[in-house]
Amino acid sequence: MKPRRRLFLFLLLILLGCSSKPIRTFSDDDPAKPDLFIRKISYRPVGPAQGTRTRAQTMQIQYEFLVSVENIGNAVFGEPFYISLTTLLEDYETHQYSKHVLVNEGRALIQPGLQQVFKVVADIDYPQPPLPAFLPMRFYINTEGLGTTSAVPIRNIAEHNYRNNVYEISLRRITR
Repeated sequence: MKPRRRLFLFLLLILLGCSSKPIRTFSDDDPAKPDLFIRKISYRPVGPAQGTRTRAQTMQIQYEFLVSVENIGNAVFGEPFYISLTTLLEDYETHQYSKHVLVNEGRALIQPGLQQVFKVVADIDYPQPPLPAFLPMRFYINTEGLGTTSAVPIRNIAEHNYRNNVYEISLRRITR
């Protein structure tokens, strides 16, 4: 085989292995369960660009997030669930998310291999002053019943893999 062809095949194998889709973590013999993961998130501020003062040291801006959730499992999923989110480092470390939004209340069915987009509207606290150029944010498909910092009761919903339920973004600075 020619060296160029070998190099091309090698690079092709690397690219095929670098998919953004999580690796399937179950075999055909495993029981039928869904497996949800966040494919992508887009967002836009829906409140005023300057936000609303909540305390002397923070500013609050309302955002609309479009969260695309894909089912890579081997069973249909159609239950309401929480998407939990946070910008706080303490929440990252303790897995205690500070905001929770119930989605799929209409029980839309997500077939294996397909995705559904959910709208999440939340007030996001920014430190002030000055506003950071980027604000790290973590989203979590909360189906494993993890505790929360609020009184929201989180149900446990069976999935093949809970480790692929986290997605991180960086919110860009809001210009005034």
